[in-house]
Amino acid sequence: MNDAAGTIQNESVSSFAVPKKFDIAGLKLPALAIVQVYERQLVLHRNFNGDFGFRIRRTNPSADPNSMKVFADPIVIKSGPPRPNDILNSVLPGDELIEINHKKISNLSREELQRVIESGGNELVIKVRTVPELAHLCGKSRRGIRDEGDAIRLSANNIVSNDFESIPEDSRYWLIHSEGYTVCQLLENLPNNKVKVRVADTLMTVDRSDVDRANPATIHNDISKLTYVNLTSAIHLLRKLSGSGLTYSDAGALSLVSLTPAEGEYTNETLIELFKGSRRDQMPSHVFATAQEIYRNLQGGVRHQSVVFTGLSGSGKSHQLRSFVQYLCGAAGWTKSLPFKFLDAAITILNAFSNCRTALNQSASRCVRMYSLGFNTSAALCSTNIRTFLLDTSKLFRQSKQDTYFHIFDYLWTESDSELRERLSLSSVAEQFDKYFIRYGSYDREEAPPKNNLKILSAAFKTLGLEKSLDPILDVLGAILHLKQAQAVDVVAARSCFVRTTSAQTAASLLGVSVDDLSRAIFHGQLTSSAPNIMNRSRLANRSESGPEALDSFIQAIYQETFNSIVALLNEKLNKSSCNSIVVVEAPGANFNYQWAEWMTEKMSNLRDLIMNYINERLAELFYDRSFQEPMEVYAREQVKVDMTLPLLKPHTITRMIDRKPQLINSVNLEERSEEERGLLHLLQEEAMFPAGCDASLLSRILLHFENNKLIRRHPSDPSAFVLGHCHNSSPTPYTVTGWVREARPSHAPYSAPELLKSSKKSIIENLFSGSAMSTSNSVYKLRHMTQSVQQESGPKFAGGFFNNIEAQIEYIVSAIQRSSKVVFIHCVQPCPSGSQTLSDQTSPMMASSGRRMDGFDVPYVRSQLQSLLLIDSVRSCNRGYPERLPFRDFRRRFQCLIQNQSIPRNIQDALDDRGAVKKILEAMDIDEHRYRLGISQVLLRSDILVTLEEKRDWQLSGLIESLQRQCRLHLSHRWLEKRRLQEIAIRCIQKNGRLYSNVREWDWWKLYTRVKPLLGVAQQDEATREWRERVQKLEATNNGLRSEHTRLENRVAELEQLLRAATQQSQALSLGLEHESEMRTRLEEELLSAKQKLREGWFHSQNY
Repeated sequence: MNDAAGTIQNESVSSFAVPKKFDIAGLKLPALAIVQVYERQLVLHRNFNGDFGFRIRRTNPSADPNSMKVFADPIVIKSGPPRPNDILNSVLPGDELIEINHKKISNLSREELQRVIESGGNELVIKVRTVPELAHLCGKSRRGIRDEGDAIRLSANNIVSNDFESIPEDSRYWLIHSEGYTVCQLLENLPNNKVKVRVADTLMTVDRSDVDRANPATIHNDISKLTYVNLTSAIHLLRKLSGSGLTYSDAGALSLVSLTPAEGEYTNETLIELFKGSRRDQMPSHVFATAQEIYRNLQGGVRHQSVVFTGLSGSGKSHQLRSFVQYLCGAAGWTKSLPFKFLDAAITILNAFSNCRTALNQSASRCVRMYSLGFNTSAALCSTNIRTFLLDTSKLFRQSKQDTYFHIFDYLWTESDSELRERLSLSSVAEQFDKYFIRYGSYDREEAPPKNNLKILSAAFKTLGLEKSLDPILDVLGAILHLKQAQAVDVVAARSCFVRTTSAQTAASLLGVSVDDLSRAIFHGQLTSSAPNIMNRSRLANRSESGPEALDSFIQAIYQETFNSIVALLNEKLNKSSCNSIVVVEAPGANFNYQWAEWMTEKMSNLRDLIMNYINERLAELFYDRSFQEPMEVYAREQVKVDMTLPLLKPHTITRMIDRKPQLINSVNLEERSEEERGLLHLLQEEAMFPAGCDASLLSRILLHFENNKLIRRHPSDPSAFVLGHCHNSSPTPYTVTGWVREARPSHAPYSAPELLKSSKKSIIENLFSGSAMSTSNSVYKLRHMTQSVQQESGPKFAGGFFNNIEAQIEYIVSAIQRSSKVVFIHCVQPCPSGSQTLSDQTSPMMASSGRRMDGFDVPYVRSQLQSLLLIDSVRSCNRGYPERLPFRDFRRRFQCLIQNQSIPRNIQDALDDRGAVKKILEAMDIDEHRYRLGISQVLLRSDILVTLEEKRDWQLSGLIESLQRQCRLHLSHRWLEKRRLQEIAIRCIQKNGRLYSNVREWDWWKLYTRVKPLLGVAQQDEATREWRERVQKLEATNNGLRSEHTRLENRVAELEQLLRAATQQSQALSLGLEHESEMRTRLEEELLSAKQKLREGWFHSQNY
C-alpha cells in the first residue's frame, strides 16, 4: 500500500488491543496438524440389478490433467446420518475411489475402470476416502489429529516442525503478535499483570494480554466447544479447517462461521439426503446442518425465523445462500410445488441485473435481497416472496478501472447474436461503449470467451415462464445504452437538449415514445400534470440540475423501474399463500477489506460504499442485540441470575454516528439546535437542502461536527476525503465526498420515468410496467408506513429527503428480522484478502520463513473480521448463559412423555402448575441444576440440554412410532387385500360375460337385437328433444314478457327520477328564495333597530339642550 494508506493505519486508534511485534528469530505460525482421513476398504457384492450399488463419476477440480479424481456415488441414498453398518459396508456420498481389487485407479480411463469392475466377478474389493464433511463420523475411537493417515490438501511444505506436543498442556499458550501467533510455554506469573514465557528457545517477559490459553487436541469443529474460548484458539481452529478443506464451524446457538470456499471446490448435492431428519448432535458443522436445524424448528411449531448472511465483499455469501436454499428445496420440497430450479432461475436473473464486477469480487451484489420462503401447514415449501432494497444504480456509470457495468450489459455486448444486435442497434454504440462501460477485460467481442451467460439467462426466464418478458426488458436496456451515448448539453436542464439526436431517436423508438416526450421527461420532468413536483418542496434550496445530471438521473430511474418490474414478475410466479416463513437476508458485502489488500494506489470509497458499509454495521448491531441485549432482557424479565457482562465495545457507536436524527428540529432555540448531534447522512441531507451547499462545505461540517470523535478524522493527503473508523475503528476506511451533495439532491426522474414507460406505444413495454411495482419514493413511503415510522399524512404520499428514503428501507429490513422468533447469523469470513498480492517482498524477515499466507490464511486479517463481529464475546455469552428458551407449557407438552413410564413421579398431573411439571421432568432426567434455570414463564436451558432431551424423546417414542407404523402397514395390507379380492371378482365376472357373449354372438335373434336397439334409442331421443324444445319455447316467451315488463318499469323509474329532479330543483329555488327573504328581513330589522337607536339618541340629545 502507498504511504498515505500506511499513514491511515498508523494514525488510527483501534478500540482493540493492537498485537505487538516481537523481533525474535524463528518466530512462526504453528504448524497445522495433519488431519486424519479414514480410508475404508469395502467388500461389495453384485446385487440383483447386476451392479455393485455405485456409479463412477470422474472430475478434474484443477487445470492439471494429472489431478483427475474418481468418485463412487451410491445409487440409493438413505436419509439421515450414516449408520455404523453403512460406514463399514457401503459407499457413502462423496467417497473418493482409490483402489479396485488392490489396484490403483488414478491413471485409468473410464473404459478401463468399467473393464476392471466387470472383470471382478460377483465380489469387488475397493478402497475409498471419505469426503471431509463426513470424516468425523469414521473411526471415532481414534484420536484423529495426530494418528498416521492422509492429510487433506496439505502439502509437505505447509507442515513445519514445532514444539506444540513437547510443551505440557497446562502451560501451553499462544503468543499473539502482529503477524499472527505462535506456541509458547508459560513459565511464571509475575506481578503487574506480566508473565514469563519461553518461545523459540527464548525467555521473555510479556503482558498477560499478549498470551491466550491453547486448547488440547480435539476432533470438534465447533468454536463454542473449545475448552478455552479465546480469539487465538478460534483462529487456530479456523486455520486448521481451512487447511483441511473444511469451510464451516459452529459458533454457538446463533452463529455459523463459513470460510470462503476455494475455487473448484468439490460439492456433492447428494449430501442433502444425509442431513434430512437429523438432530443437531448428529450433524457436522455445515450450512446444510444449519438449514436442517431451522427446518426442524419450523416443523416443531416455530412459525417465523430469519437467516442473515454477513461478511465482506467476496466472502462467499451468495454461494452459501444458494446452498441454504438448495437444501430447503430438497428437504421440504416433496410437493414439487416450488422446485429448486425455479429459485435457481430467479437467483440467476437477479444476479444478472444487480451484480457487477468490482476490485474485490468478480460478482458483487449491489442491492439488499430478502427472500421470504413460505411453508404450508405440512411444512412443505410452497412459495417465495423476493424483496430488493437500495439498488446501487450508480454502477450504470464507470467508478474505477476495476469496476464494470451490471452483468446484463456485458452479456448483451459480448454474447448477443446478430439479430439481437441489429434490433437494439448495438453497433452504433460501440464508440461510446468503451468510454462509459467496461467489459470482462480488454478483449473485443470476437475474442470473448464462450461463457453462454445470455443463453443461461434466457433459459432462466423460460424456466419461470417469463420468456415473453425478456424482449421488452432488453429493449429498455438498449435504450439506456443509446441514451448515454446521446449525451446532453451542459447547461441548465430546462434549456438542455441531446447532443446526438440520432441516438436519442433510437432510444425513443426502443421505448415506444416520441423524442419530444422523452426530452420533456428528462429535461423538464413534466410528462403529465399528475406527477408530483418534488423540486417545489425545497424551492429555496433547489439548485437547477444540469443537462448531463438530469440525463444520468433519468437513466438510473429507468433502470430502477426495470429492476422493480423484474422482481414483480418473479413474485408473480413464485409468491403464493403460506402460513410459516423463513426470511433469508443477503446484504452487499462491506469494502473494509480494501485496506488489507495490497494495491498500488489507495482505494477511495464513495457515498454508495458508505451506505453499503452502514447496512453491514446495522447487521452487526442486530447481531449484538441478539447476542447480548436480548438475553440480558430475558434474564431480567424472568428473574434469573446469570454471570454475564456486556462487551465494552458496541457497534451502536458507529451506526449512530451515521444515522443519528436531530430531536430538537422544532425547537425555537437556534443555539441548541445547532449544537445538537447529528448523523453523517443527516448532515448530508441538510447540506443538500442549503442554497450554497457543496462538497467542500459538507466536509467542513462533518469534520467540525465530529471534531472530538476519534472514529472520524481528515484524510492525511486528500483534502476532499475523510477517514471513518468502521468495525470499532479496526478498519479505517477513507471516503471521498466528491459528488455527494449532488447525489443527495432531489430529482424529477423517479416520477417522470415510470410515467413515460407506462405511456409507451409498445404494448409489451406498457404491459411490463403497468403492473410493476410503484415508484421508488412511493414504495419507500409504503415501507415507512408499514414500519410505523411515519404517520398518515394528507397530500402526495412520498418520503422526502435522501436520508429518509435510505432509513425507511433499512428499518423495514431490520424490523422484518426482529419480528422473527429465532434469528441465525451465517458469518462468511475471508481467509485472505481479495485481490492481494504475495507478501514475499513486503513481510518482515521473521515471517518470511513461516509463510503467513503460504497456507492461504492471513491471521491478522481473520482476526480483524472476528473482532469486528465480537464473535468470541458472543460465544462466551452463549456458553455462560442459557440460549435455549421454551415456555413451560410447550416444554411440558413436548417432554412429559419421558416420565410417563416411571414410578416417580407416577402422574405428571399431580404437579400444581406447568412450572412444577417442568421441574419434575428435569429432575427425573438427572439434569444438573446449574444447566437450567426456571424463570417466571419459561425454562432456560444450556444449548446441549435440549439436544439430550430430544434424543431421549426420540428413543422413548421409537416404540410407539414403530407400533403406529406396524398398524399402518397392517391397515394398508388389508386395504390392498380387499382391493385385490374385488379385482378377482371383477375378473371372474368379465370372464363369465365373455363366455356368454361368445355363445350368443352368432344367434340370429341376437343379431336382430343389435341392429334394432340403436333405432329405438334414436326414436326416444327425438321424443325427448321435442319435449325440451317446447319447454325452451315456453321459457323464452316468459323471458320476453319479463324483459318487456323490466323495460316498462325502467322507463317509469326514469320518469319518476325526472320528476324528482324537477321537484328537487324547485325546492332548491324555493329554499334560495326563502334564504334571500330571511336575509332581507334580518337586514331590515337591523336597519329598523339602528334607526330607532338613532332616534332615541337624538331625542335624548334634544332634551339635554
